[in-house]
Amino acid sequence: PRPRLVRSVTGSGALPRWPWNRWLYAVACDGLAFASRAAARDNRALAGRRATCVLPGAVDFDRLAVHKDRRRVRRELGVAEDALLVGVVARMQAHRRFDLLLEALRRIAPVHPAARLVVLGRGTHVDRVVREPAARLGVDDRLILAGYRTDDYADVLAAMDVFTYLVPGSDGSCRALLQAAALGLPLVGTARGPIGEIVRPGETGLRVEADADAIAAAWSTLLSDPALRRRLGEGARRDAAARFRPEGLGEVAEHFYVALGRAPQAGAESAMPISSR
Repeated sequence: PRPRLVRSVTGSGALPRWPWNRWLYAVACDGLAFASRAAARDNRALAGRRATCVLPGAVDFDRLAVHKDRRRVRRELGVAEDALLVGVVARMQAHRRFDLLLEALRRIAPVHPAARLVVLGRGTHVDRVVREPAARLGVDDRLILAGYRTDDYADVLAAMDVFTYLVPGSDGSCRALLQAAALGLPLVGTARGPIGEIVRPGETGLRVEADADAIAAAWSTLLSDPALRRRLGEGARRDAAARFRPEGLGEVAEHFYVALGRAPQAGAESAMPISSR
């Protein structure tokens, strides 16, 4: 029997219906692995009757270790010990909706003067997308550009009070959102793509519309209520441990490969349900 070929679709939305995509992800494979259930649904027509499964991102809890305490991180960031930090991990590009984040920051400033927006990431358009709009809105003194972090990434992320994620990037698994959950941060996110599958309202965080008022309201709710932050953060940590450990996802992948190997040879004619943990 010929080998079975499974292709991974790592993006968060529908693949363009270009001729080569229709060949690559339909004719020239037996199965497809998607990074989220939303991506699987968006590409159902392309997949046809081919076998599909959902393999979301994984978090290596052992490697996501924290070495610095919150006080030390905050000193290094130049913020007060009692500051309320909203963390964002994203490449600084317009489509990641920094306009909404900065406007939400402006709206909560009168109520939460200790609130700061901390951006972890880099981008060639940082001035146009982040610095200049922040200055126009008068919140540049409330914005912390923490840069692209490597060795102390987990330390800085763990020092946040709230984590926000509005738009999936090139990684369809939204890995930074999973890492924030694993570190026990309460989440604020939209329902867009896989974000809505990770942010479970009332369990791991608060889900919002892509609207500055809604984002500001969610931030204000969490920043005003330490007990709620703790409860949602603990829920996010438990959920990440249950759904996003590499071992569990490895089992899902193995099951999918075995089932595909036992299916009829013509991959295009064999229907298999979407599976995930």
